[in-house]
Amino acid sequence: MILIKKYGSVKLKRKSKSSIHFKIFLLHCVSIWFKLRLIAIGVKDIKNMVHIRYGTKGLSVIKALIWLTFWGSLFGILVSCSFRQVMIKEMTTLMDGGLQTFEQDHDFNMLRQAMPAHIKLAEAMLAQSPEDKKLRVLLARLYGSYAFAFEETDFEAVYFGDENMILADNRYHSIEEMKQNLSSHYKKGANYAKSALILKYPDAEKALGNNTLRDEFIHRLTKEDVPALFWYGFNLGGFINLNLDSVRAMAMASQTEAAMQRVIALSSDYYYGTAHMVLMIFHSLRPPMLGGRIETAVNHFKALKSIAGDRSFLADVLYARYCLPRKQDRSSFETILDKVSKTHLESSQPLIFFNKVAAIRAQIYLKAVDQLFDD
Repeated sequence: MILIKKYGSVKLKRKSKSSIHFKIFLLHCVSIWFKLRLIAIGVKDIKNMVHIRYGTKGLSVIKALIWLTFWGSLFGILVSCSFRQVMIKEMTTLMDGGLQTFEQDHDFNMLRQAMPAHIKLAEAMLAQSPEDKKLRVLLARLYGSYAFAFEETDFEAVYFGDENMILADNRYHSIEEMKQNLSSHYKKGANYAKSALILKYPDAEKALGNNTLRDEFIHRLTKEDVPALFWYGFNLGGFINLNLDSVRAMAMASQTEAAMQRVIALSSDYYYGTAHMVLMIFHSLRPPMLGGRIETAVNHFKALKSIAGDRSFLADVLYARYCLPRKQDRSSFETILDKVSKTHLESSQPLIFFNKVAAIRAQIYLKAVDQLFDD
């Protein structure tokens, strides 16, 4: 800060940030120069002492020790950095595999408490290894899974009138606050997935946001890109579905559709065929003038069932939630959800975690039947 006097008053004028940063840089340079000089002087004194006492042979030995120390230190730094990267990659692989274990666990509340710690650990790892594409995809998956399974389930309960959910959860004071928090987590997940694509395709951000460039870019993607593309579309779709009243959100809807169509083309059964689930919801929530077609939604439901089979209750529950109100088929709605809500879930069942989510949502939607149907 500099004091300057003007018209009898004293004003404060801030130095520019660039000036301050430049001076800090100069100080660092001077500090490093002094350290190097001290080392050089110290090495010179040692060499003189050794030369006086032990002669030329001793001097050769001390030179060898100095060079050995230098290269050993350099090697240690390189190995240390390399070892850290290897550890992060191994941890990423373990956490990715650990999510599959999560999906086989039926303890809904324990998983709700455990997943945020995994998210923060992964973000701490990413800070140390920002170029790790797999870690970015893992974070997109973590945010998407947590937002969908836990936060969106809570949001749906409150949306359909369960005010006790707000009262029991000290984190939120209103449904709007819940919506903002859920939206931000879906956005984070989408951004992590998009950043993974950008690491491989620097033009990804520009291409995805441009209707003219998007199709050409999407068709450049290969099966190797499916995880990043899927979690980008999944998280972005979740964000858009929450913000159907936002022009900005709706403007991104075509990105979700293009991403999931490409995932289906490259690997239709990826993540239990969930790309079909995203497109089923996509077409169910949009009126025909905005590209929504209930027939297309039903076709995606059938494709999803052909992949996941009867082992997945979530497909049925979301079909009932989004498609049947559009068709005003109350009877089928109640039959499907009643069956799911009364099904006994065993820990040995495949997809037990998703089926647990389905059972909880089935109960929420059954209570809301009068809000979803006209008669």
